[in-house]
Amino acid sequence: SDLVDAWDEFIENLIPSRIAHLFLFDGEQIAALADPEKSRDILRTGIYGLLGADLLERLEKDLSALARRHRLEAAPEEQVNELKRAEANHLDAMTAVRDLEEAIKTLQAAQLTALNDRDQTQAEIHNQGGHLIERREVLEQEEKTLLAQIAELEEEIRKLQGGLLPLVPLEGLLEEIAIQAEKEISLRGGKEWLSKLEIRDQSLLSDLKNA
Repeated sequence: SDLVDAWDEFIENLIPSRIAHLFLFDGEQIAALADPEKSRDILRTGIYGLLGADLLERLEKDLSALARRHRLEAAPEEQVNELKRAEANHLDAMTAVRDLEEAIKTLQAAQLTALNDRDQTQAEIHNQGGHLIERREVLEQEEKTLLAQIAELEEEIRKLQGGLLPLVPLEGLLEEIAIQAEKEISLRGGKEWLSKLEIRDQSLLSDLKNA
């Protein structure tokens, strides 16, 4: 019964609470010890506790607080009031900083949730045929390119229409006209040849009559 009544003191004598974290671990402590930066602080704190140095640090803080209290008691009332106002302002500033830190954490969590929702929505859109939207953009760009090429071709056509292009539909008729022209040229040549023969014959006949 004596052990049960003094159980806390008994355990404190076996493993003092200030160094218990060096012997009893949970998942978070193991993860902290795996980090070189965090493990350095943990081991420093444990060794200070094992050597009793933490008591010296605590005593130093208590002495600093006591000295501060004596200085306040000896200081003029105006300075004390000014110090209290400064402390109040400092406390308000620290509270505002904590509130801002909490707000930042909340915003970061909301941002992460929004990003996850966006990714999920994009995945759903893609699964429901949303990739066709990207394909449509590609097709629209191709359409613009083709329209530009068509405009260039139409400009070339207009330039050709100002030249010999209107005669293209008359190609067959022009060929017939060319053949007919060749025939007429041949006939004209034949007529001229016959005319020359007639003149020659008439001259020959005239010479024969004179003879």
